[in-house]
Amino acid sequence: MKISFSLLGLSAASHFRAGSLQYRTSATPGKMEVTRTMGWRRLASGYGSGCTQYHIDNRTPATMGSESITGIGSVSATYIVTNIEDSPLVDTNSHFCFGSYTFEIDVSGVSSFDHSYNGCCTITLTDDNGSNFGGSYGYKALVRDVNNSSPQFTSPPIWYIMDGCAGQTYHVNPVDPESDRVRCRWSTSSESHAMAWTTNLQQFSLDEENCIVTYHPERDLTGRGSKPVAVQVEDFDSAGNLLHSVPLGFVGVVFTPQIDASRGFQKKNPLYSGLLEGTDDHDDLDHDHDGRRRRSTDHFSHALLNPEEITTISRNVRSTEPDHCLGRPSFFGKSPVQGSEQVTVWVLGLKIVIDWEASYSIGGVTFYDVPRYQFSRPTGMTCTPFNSSGKAVCTWFPTVAQAAQGEHPHCAVVYDRYGRASDRQCVTLRVYPPCAEGEERQGSVCVDIDECARGTDTCATTIETCVNNIGSFDCPCSSGYERVEGVCVDIDECAREIDTCHDEKERCDNVAGSYECICLPMSYENAMSTIREWIDMTTEVLEEAEHGRAYKFDVRMHKLLRNALGSYDVNCTTPYDFDRIGKNEFAIWEKQATRSSDVCVQATTVKSGLNAWVENYACMDKKNKKQTHRVSKFIEKVTNPYC
Repeated sequence: MKISFSLLGLSAASHFRAGSLQYRTSATPGKMEVTRTMGWRRLASGYGSGCTQYHIDNRTPATMGSESITGIGSVSATYIVTNIEDSPLVDTNSHFCFGSYTFEIDVSGVSSFDHSYNGCCTITLTDDNGSNFGGSYGYKALVRDVNNSSPQFTSPPIWYIMDGCAGQTYHVNPVDPESDRVRCRWSTSSESHAMAWTTNLQQFSLDEENCIVTYHPERDLTGRGSKPVAVQVEDFDSAGNLLHSVPLGFVGVVFTPQIDASRGFQKKNPLYSGLLEGTDDHDDLDHDHDGRRRRSTDHFSHALLNPEEITTISRNVRSTEPDHCLGRPSFFGKSPVQGSEQVTVWVLGLKIVIDWEASYSIGGVTFYDVPRYQFSRPTGMTCTPFNSSGKAVCTWFPTVAQAAQGEHPHCAVVYDRYGRASDRQCVTLRVYPPCAEGEERQGSVCVDIDECARGTDTCATTIETCVNNIGSFDCPCSSGYERVEGVCVDIDECAREIDTCHDEKERCDNVAGSYECICLPMSYENAMSTIREWIDMTTEVLEEAEHGRAYKFDVRMHKLLRNALGSYDVNCTTPYDFDRIGKNEFAIWEKQATRSSDVCVQATTVKSGLNAWVENYACMDKKNKKQTHRVSKFIEKVTNPYC
């Protein structure tokens, strides 16, 4: 039976349920976008006799006092209702109005600021020991970089927690638009006032790295009542400097589901009776003689635990869980996996559909009726009620502006007829604006497509060269071509005499896109002079290397020259090499050959020159045949002593 009585200090302002602040950079220079969420008791929510569907449909705002922003001034604490709890299954004191409001502030004159809100007083709150407490409520944000967006998350109107059931968690599920490092911590009393975590609230632990709040029933001696949950969601730059600390506060209501209650009993005893208005005299729990459960002290002494510790504790407690913990609502089938992402690139008419499927069980029998549920969703998303098969569909047509924002959390909580709640399950909807022409998406950013490297350009082969630029590419004429009436044509460097060929030793031959300098055959006299120079040069190399055969090389090579002179005939009818006689192989060798201080390399270079000389000048007529054979045989042995 419900017995209501007042608590000293309670006022009309004790109807505060939840609040949060989040920030985004704005497309408008000097501005910053702020999103505020608020939850209030329905009959004291700023909507007169209570928020209705009319207020949701017409986006009717309600103002609940004002907030203070350092360096900027005060702003009205306005919200527009998006979620209503008015089910006849639920006690009227647990009915609420919850919503959000997005607006811009002028930050042109500040680089950082604090943003705070407070009032009096909270509802009656209960700690681990069953002691009631209360006081002022509020929240506070710290913005340390107005050119950076804070972590984004969806705020809950309330968190219903089943007495005695381990493993109940609340996932903040923050995402950061700039992919900064994000972590959470408990809010302090200077930030959330009476809703701050204290050592008397160890029934809650916080996984700071993953931003998960876990309820531990073994630490809650009363097993019922309203419990404050207040965290700061923070992001940091690569150097570890704080960028934002934004608040998230709400009430956790611990209650005992009456699984065996008849429909008539439920009608006379609405869900959560007496838990959101003040203390009550329910005495239907498993208490010790002093009205409290015995405290378990074996598991932890503070409320910052890692996931492994939380899992171990939860497993130990489950062995003694009451029956109502079994079969509580959960999601299945097509429902998004907790913490998952759905990435989409925006196009006109983009439609995003999220399917949710939920069920619960009693005594091993599965049920699919979902009388109550909460959806946290982007603006413009609509969701159907859960049907008799436990299915609901949320549909969203994101706007261009929403695509520019990138990440949008979407969460769901479902309740069965006994008030038991599922864990809050969230999916991040990442909707990115389309990239400009010539760009493609890589993660959250658009990058230029290098059409040239991919071979997807339309430049003409050979005569044009692809040059990549941001968003496109150009097709200038390739080297050796020029554009004439829109077409790249070959430049005849030889005809224009803009080649670099040697006037006496080379002939310019035009080719497509360039020209070639063809060595002209060298005269016999110049060839012999060139060979003499190389023999003298090689002798110097041998002497510098103090090679023992330097003198012998000089003597033998000059003898070779004498024989070579005798193997040449200007009127030769039987050349040593019919294909190369009088050609330019020796001239090409002379152009390419370079002096080396290495004895073997130098001797090998000379040998190549001599072979080219024989091919271009040696004759096999009469006596020349004998001389030519002597020369060719000698050439074969030129490098033997030196390599």
